[in-house]
Amino acid sequence: FPSALYPIRIKDKWGYMNRKGEIVIQPTFTEADDFEEGLAAVMMTKGNESAYGYIDTTGAWRIQPIYSRANKMRDGLAVVAKGDLYGYVDKNGKEIIPCQFQQAGPFSEGRAAVQKNGWTGFINDLGEIVIEPKFTCSVQHPVFVNGIAPVFGADEMTGYIDTSGNWVIEPKFHSARRFKEGKAWAMTKYDDPDAQYGFRIRGGYIDTSGNYIIEPEYEFGWDFLEGYARVWKLSDDRKVKLWSILDSDGTPVLKDLLYRNVGAMSNSWIPVQNEKMEWGFINIKGEEVIPPRFT
Repeated sequence: FPSALYPIRIKDKWGYMNRKGEIVIQPTFTEADDFEEGLAAVMMTKGNESAYGYIDTTGAWRIQPIYSRANKMRDGLAVVAKGDLYGYVDKNGKEIIPCQFQQAGPFSEGRAAVQKNGWTGFINDLGEIVIEPKFTCSVQHPVFVNGIAPVFGADEMTGYIDTSGNWVIEPKFHSARRFKEGKAWAMTKYDDPDAQYGFRIRGGYIDTSGNYIIEPEYEFGWDFLEGYARVWKLSDDRKVKLWSILDSDGTPVLKDLLYRNVGAMSNSWIPVQNEKMEWGFINIKGEEVIPPRFT
């Protein structure tokens, strides 16, 4: 991006440079985050005291450094903390929702997960609790997509609720993630007398009714991107990690890839890492279009 600014450190202070390498904000900060929505969270230290605030792209303070923690701006709001309590501030520095929660997560579809008395619930954009704190999940985990979000329910099992807190998919999964491209990765625990502890946990992909549309036969998998997902399982002797790339029907278009690691598809290419810890790229045919040679 032509106008982007990049955090740089000189000795023990942080500032920002432009894409030409010219310093545009002098290194005066103890910490400096990336710019989001025109603002960046930075830390200032005076004596033994440190605090976070937000600067604009000229280096001017837009929100004074009065916070003990500060996250990136998202849709005009950022999670901040005073002491150990969290709230939300807008781009003008107004505390839209005062710092009052033990933890606070990002907003999605008008809801944000917050923690009170050790339990996780949800607030609206006015700071009102609209779903009572009764879940045990992290505030970062439950993100609403098309009106539903994964949460931990009874017996630490995962299900999905709507924006009113009603169960849309009962808590029956060992773990589950948000929906992407109409599917969500979900893991199921089942008995296996041959396993070390008498059970195994396998994952597949569910639809918004909670039914598996790609059977749970994998050790682990990631979200669908550009119509494909990467998964892996162990070989029969459980010594080798075998990677596969699935299409939206769950059919492996690439199967039993013997790479140390496989990344997410981007622009139809897939990053892969060999046993020498070198990274390169393959295409959807499995051809190494850029042979692994990068750290």
